[in-house]
Amino acid sequence: MVKAKYLLVGSKGCGKTSLILALLDQYDQKMRIPPTQGMTSHGPYIDLPGNYCDNPSCYPILSVCSQQAQFVVLVMGADESSRPMPEGFAQLFIRPVLGVITKKDAANANCARAELFLQRAGVRAPIHSVSARTGEGIVFFRQFLNGRVNK
Repeated sequence: MVKAKYLLVGSKGCGKTSLILALLDQYDQKMRIPPTQGMTSHGPYIDLPGNYCDNPSCYPILSVCSQQAQFVVLVMGADESSRPMPEGFAQLFIRPVLGVITKKDAANANCARAELFLQRAGVRAPIHSVSARTGEGIVFFRQFLNGRVNK
């Protein structure tokens, strides 16, 4: 039985946990968010360690974890300079795959590059850009996610 709605997958430090907290209206810029150590549920969201995405030997774990959600959300930081996910990465999942770019407000943000990386990984449009720190795009992305589940 599927319990969570969304599994967030992305590299270590890409902003998965911050995004979840922002979507739940619990993000505070002053809080220090430690790295996620294991599969963690936050309401309708499942947060995974970035190491699962960064290490190809962990891909079977990602595939199994995706069965606990209705959607997989591939997360990419706009400040990432290299492609963290291989081409066709989305094919690993049996659930529909959505994409979001975080840290759009970072000094070295390059949303166009991040969008290209997500497209090469297999994410289809629309790909949203958000900032947990400023809140930009969070409400719209939350509404988009809710609309996907209610279909």
